[in-house]
Amino acid sequence: SQLIAEAMNADKALTPLNLDKDECDLEQVIAERRETRVNTWRAKALHGRFYNELQSPYVDKQASCTWLQKGSIYPETEGFAIAIQDQVVATNNYKKVILKEAEVVDRCRKCGKTNETIAHIINGCSKLAPEGYKVRHDNVAKIIHQEIVKKALKKTEPMEPYYKYIPNSIEENERYKILWDRTVKTDKEVTCNRPDIIIWDKENRKIQLIDVAIPNSSNLQSTYEEKINKYRQLSRQMKNVWKAEKIDTIPIVISSTGLIHKELQRGLEKVGVAPGSYGLMQKSVIISTCSLVREFLSD
Repeated sequence: SQLIAEAMNADKALTPLNLDKDECDLEQVIAERRETRVNTWRAKALHGRFYNELQSPYVDKQASCTWLQKGSIYPETEGFAIAIQDQVVATNNYKKVILKEAEVVDRCRKCGKTNETIAHIINGCSKLAPEGYKVRHDNVAKIIHQEIVKKALKKTEPMEPYYKYIPNSIEENERYKILWDRTVKTDKEVTCNRPDIIIWDKENRKIQLIDVAIPNSSNLQSTYEEKINKYRQLSRQMKNVWKAEKIDTIPIVISSTGLIHKELQRGLEKVGVAPGSYGLMQKSVIISTCSLVREFLSD
């Protein structure tokens, strides 16, 4: 039409498409705009931190974005989770440093020990550890325990939602013995002797120690390595006392903002849990983190 023709003729680099050009490579234009926006995001001192953490070699980038692709979280919660990732939540530190509100005291309103940053709220406040952090941690462990019990003990009845699920301390049949949050007694005293879940394969004389961690995104790799080293001494003692031929430690590490460690899906496969189950675990972590921050800021 004449109207469209006039609009194209007038577009002399006024829009990214530059329609006055004889040829316009739309895909190239879109790619260039995407690259420009990503570079701008990456360069931001505060908001770019999460993007840079997402690009880390120990992060499963595709799995870490699952919660956004599935769209199974309420839009309000999804938006709040992204605000937490970008650290633009109105904490005392944000008001003091970013918004320049001079009258604000930059201390945690709960514990008063350190600056009230979003990282402190979602992982570092001693007042939130006994309940908030523990509930978030246990929800992930419950999802794993449900899946293990269902497969190992061949249970066919429907499982209740993970947030209502109360694991039995011991589940057992002829082949498997599954322990939930039990202290392991050994001949020599061991400091770290309480993994979240223990799977004892009596037939193959194999033990798997499963331990869940929900650290800050910046501590994802160090937490994974810490879990591996944490149970070395216990593994040696259990191998002798339980007469096991093989003992594996399997860390399940998801950051409090939903980043997935690259070894997580492989770890789930080892214990017989469907790799896709990480999506529900990730969702539970993000919902718990958002709820925790909302409650904290409402006080």
